Amino acid sequence: MRPYCRNVEHDADCKLAIHADTLEEVFSAAARIVAASGAVHPGAALPDVEVTLEAADVPALLADWVNELLYLSEVHGAAYVCARVSVVGTRLTARLRARRVREWRTHFKAATYHGLRIEHVGGRWRAQVVVDV
Repeated sequence: MRPYCRNVEHDADCKLAIHADTLEEVFSAAARIVAASGAVHPGAALPDVEVTLEAADVPALLADWVNELLYLSEVHGAAYVCARVSVVGTRLTARLRARRVREWRTHFKAATYHGLRIEHVGGRWRAQVVVDV
């Protein structure tokens, strides 16, 4: 089954809701949501980026992941999607593909711990992370 993700408006925040079969698909879907907030230049590919993160637990890893994507996007003016992502325990490694961004449709500022959750229910993963806009 394909990952399911959506943005849910939440006052001055945006709640990202993700449903997926695997934990890796949750993290990959989060990257696609962040990348979709920017309009990319056609053909404007940038070098791939390697990322490694560790956190105290998996929900914190998800928040750190979104914040890392936001940081990279801001610094490099690029949108990042996963070419490869692996989550083992509370450690994430990923190779990201970057595309130069022409303009940002939504300005995500930072992931918060408010309402942060990730759980395995009925054989699927469900995650939620609220992002300041």
